[in-house]
Formats: sequence, C-alpha cells, structure tokens
Amino acid sequence: MLPLEADVSDPVAAAIGLSGVAAWMALSWRGALQPGETVLVLGGGGVVGQAGIGAARALGAGRIVAVARSEEARRRAGDAGAHVVVPFDGDVDELTARLEAATQGGADVVLDPVFGIAATAASRVLTHGGRLVNLGGAAGDEARFSSAVLRGRSASVLGYTNNALTREQRREALTAVLDLAASGALGVAHETRPLAEVGVAWLRQADGRATTRLVLLP
Repeated sequence: MLPLEADVSDPVAAAIGLSGVAAWMALSWRGALQPGETVLVLGGGGVVGQAGIGAARALGAGRIVAVARSEEARRRAGDAGAHVVVPFDGDVDELTARLEAATQGGADVVLDPVFGIAATAASRVLTHGGRLVNLGGAAGDEARFSSAVLRGRSASVLGYTNNALTREQRREALTAVLDLAASGALGVAHETRPLAEVGVAWLRQADGRATTRLVLLP
C-alpha cells in the first residue's frame, strides 16, 4: 500500500495508476532518457502511451512522436502532447518510412507497450545508442529485429516490468506521475461508471468497445 499525496481526484489517480508508473520508469530508469532526446511512443493513444507522452515531456524530450491505430487514438495521443502522431497501418516497410520522416533523424528511446510489427519498424529507426524498452505485447508476442542494425548502431532492446521495482521506486514514480497530473502536465482519457455496472464495463473492455480507461466508482 502506498499513500497518495498529490492533489488529484480518486478517478484520475485510478486511471493513471500503475500504467503511469510503468511509463515513467520505462523512460527514466530503463530507457535512461536524456533531455533533448527524441522519444517514439508506440500505442500512443493507450493509457501507457498517453502517460508516456506526458512523462517524456516532463523528462525533457526534445521531440515526441506517437504511433496510434485509430483516428480517436491518434487524437488522444495529440491531446497528451505528442509533437507528431503517425498512423499505425500498412506493412512494416511503410510504417518504417513514416517513422523515419516523423522522427527527423531517428528515435533515441522507444516506449513500446505493443510489440509486433510496430516494434520491428521502431527498431529500424533507432539512433546510435538508441534504446527500445518493451513493456507489453498488445499487437503480438513476436517482433523481428535486424542483428546488423542493432550491432551497427550499438542499440539496445530492453524489457520492463513493474514487478522489478522496489517499494521505494514504485512510491517515487507514482508520486512523480500524480504530481504531473495535478499540474496538468500528464493525463489519460478515462470514463467513470458506477460500480453496479461492473459487468457491462467488463464486457465493453473485453470486446474492445471501451476506447478509454474505465474507472468504477463505489
């Protein structure tokens, strides 16, 4: 149990939650994001993606490019603060070309909660010393990486899980993201529903009709 001291409402804190912790730590700790670097956020319209965009801005990223599939998801990524939002469609070569153009020289850090062909395309635009941090597989459990690209650029593919955090790391990360939320610098789209609708909410989530995070209120 961790105390929540930031001046945010319970629904906002619940919507951000551990997804915000994951985004913050994947960028700051595993990805070692430095001020001025370019960040590529895959799944930018999702909860981790939106939180990651806000975290990247707070950590001093010079350019933030997001990738999202639907028009609504692209809007959420733009509202979260991405400088450019790239559509996720077509094949891996088409996506790679879009990412090359959008990043204007490559991505220093990739926040990847989706994997699959999006991660393959992202790996191709890593800069020298670039880091791709994977923390999910929403688009598939496999991706293909070029040994020549990774070796030639001294790039890294890193895994991340909140389970690896100490209690103190988790506390510091949650405090950081909720403080950003309180200042308006970080947020995720969410919808509140009464707890009595838990069954309906579960079905909406399961069949993909929930386009934002659902927060149940007792």
